[in-house]
Amino acid sequence: VMNGYGPTEATISCTMQVVDGTGDVTIGIPNVNVHVATVDREGRLQPLGATGELAIMGAGVGRGYVGRDDLTARSFIQLLGMPAYRSGDLARIREDGQIEYRGRMDDQVKLRGLRIELGEIESVLNNYPSVRTSVVVVAHGKTDYLAAYFTADEQVDLAALKEHLGSYLTAYMVPQAIMQLDEMPLTANGKVDKRALPTVEETQEAREVKPAATELQQTLLDMYKSALGIDEVGVDDNFFEVGGTSLTAAKVMMAAMVADLPITYQDVFDAGTVEELERVVLSKQAADAAPAPAATEPKPEPAAAARTVSYVDMALANNTPDLVDDVRPGELGNVLLTGATGFLGSHILYELLQGDTEKIFCLVRGQGDVSAPDRLLQSMFYYFEHDISGELGSRVIVVDGDICDMERLADVFELDFQTVFNCAASVKHFADFDFLKRINVDGVRNLAELCLEKGARLVHVSTVSVCGDVVGNDAEMHTLTEATLELGQDTISNGYVHTKFLAERAILELVGEKGLDAKIMRVGNLMSRQVDGEFQVNFGTNNFMSTLRSYVAMGCFPMSEMDERDEFSPIDEVARAIVLLAGTDRRFTVFHPYNSHEVEMGNIVLAMQRCGFDLDVVDDDTFEERLRAALADDAINAYVSPLVNYSLDDDDMRFENPVTNTFTVKALYRLGFQWSITETHYLEQAIQMMEMLGFFDL
Repeated sequence: VMNGYGPTEATISCTMQVVDGTGDVTIGIPNVNVHVATVDREGRLQPLGATGELAIMGAGVGRGYVGRDDLTARSFIQLLGMPAYRSGDLARIREDGQIEYRGRMDDQVKLRGLRIELGEIESVLNNYPSVRTSVVVVAHGKTDYLAAYFTADEQVDLAALKEHLGSYLTAYMVPQAIMQLDEMPLTANGKVDKRALPTVEETQEAREVKPAATELQQTLLDMYKSALGIDEVGVDDNFFEVGGTSLTAAKVMMAAMVADLPITYQDVFDAGTVEELERVVLSKQAADAAPAPAATEPKPEPAAAARTVSYVDMALANNTPDLVDDVRPGELGNVLLTGATGFLGSHILYELLQGDTEKIFCLVRGQGDVSAPDRLLQSMFYYFEHDISGELGSRVIVVDGDICDMERLADVFELDFQTVFNCAASVKHFADFDFLKRINVDGVRNLAELCLEKGARLVHVSTVSVCGDVVGNDAEMHTLTEATLELGQDTISNGYVHTKFLAERAILELVGEKGLDAKIMRVGNLMSRQVDGEFQVNFGTNNFMSTLRSYVAMGCFPMSEMDERDEFSPIDEVARAIVLLAGTDRRFTVFHPYNSHEVEMGNIVLAMQRCGFDLDVVDDDTFEERLRAALADDAINAYVSPLVNYSLDDDDMRFENPVTNTFTVKALYRLGFQWSITETHYLEQAIQMMEMLGFFDL
């Protein structure tokens, strides 16, 4: 039996599998003279193992559609020097060359002007305990709405299921109607028969759209509509519940800057409706218009009372250079690793595999049709071309669990391990605080409490950004060292940083009060690998590189920032440093494993110019003019938003506390490790890698 695949546009027969009754049924491998690849929505090549649109290449590809130049331009392209056809089919090319067919891209629908991936909703549904299969459709009533159907091994609480969906999906993607079925209706060839699905009524009645009541409300409402691309928005509609994202929030903020309205990026998140945002604007305008308070004679400060030594202070006391001679390598035992498919987690797993760790338990969840073991295999093959399938089940054991689910996590802690590496986190800097807290604080507390109970060591990855800011022109800055945490800094203005700060404090309190064995690794600017320049697969989330792309979009860089210094921490070296430091004496609780060799922005600008980017170095006034013009230009303002997303009302009085890693550098030298100097070759290699992946394509 032969299972064949191919569209007319590529001469019908393109791939073939001999179905012999063993293994999965795929659409096989390419025929002779046929080549395939997967691309993203912008037509950029995807890495092996990633799901994307299947592109067919070779001599069999047609020349286009007669009389339809628009369709021809979209579907018939050049790829890898060959004519190619974008099939509109979703597929995944496995490491063994077999192609898994994943359905049509037509499963993306538009509802009330919002683009929705039905498969993404189904994936979250299928991750709910006991759910076997699901399907989501657009149902028709007084208004169109999303309806979800599923089968399960037991009766499911629909309210709990809807809460589960809401914790993983944007509000407008949560189905308005949900029904559990005994069996899913199927067609004769085994596909879901959507026409046979029963009618299920929408649980939310559509309400009237509330119009603007003031001129300012109308201005803000127009900004919402323009950013969202829809007209049916009321002044009491929450921006994110009607389709807003971090990108569209940036568009609102940039439009406000052009209109000289005092709105920051965070304001759009905190004040979700037009009515709330209007109150924020009016409050700020009133504060700016108020006369400055009269100067008063400063009162003498009362005699300072002796500061009480806290549990946090006790936990930090030994992280000082004078004790560095006591730093020695130690044993980790068996390891539990969370976040193993992430950029840092994958490299820590690789480091552990190079050593003598006997067993590594990886806490991984399945994602849609991709099982947890397959996700781990894909990650390791993408970053290292290393097939760990032979070690799965023996040395590398994939376990299902969630750090936010204490009950399931407690079962994981019954396994035989002595050290926990926690690389799991939400790194969204602008998101709902409760969502960030659930993962970054509550999940970490769960790990810490279970480690305390089990007697295991917790190695938690944090960030040097917990240094926070001081506010006020006369405010005193304090240096964040490995022996400090609470500097009186402001972290609340950034939800991600604040949750990382709270997690650190929770861990250190358990260390000081109850004797938890824990180490916190505050990392810096995680960048491409030292050995070959390989970068993270989700490179679009890297804030530093996104900022560089902003300068490329504008074609200029401000002269005043040429001497600004930053560090590039190669991900492979960071992972090696963390694994080395993790085994040190339990007295040492905090390390700063980031590259101690800094580089000036002028060097980075020069490297980008050498890589072919047209970047002019301009004075600040010229830069501000170009920035304002770019913010008003819908063609490029999405690329420029990283330059202004972090702007706050009091930026001119806000200063980031300095950070040092003197203790960690000395400790790493004691352990036989040193950071590579950031040279021109490394910078150019990192930039060229990102350029090759299409990151700088505008």
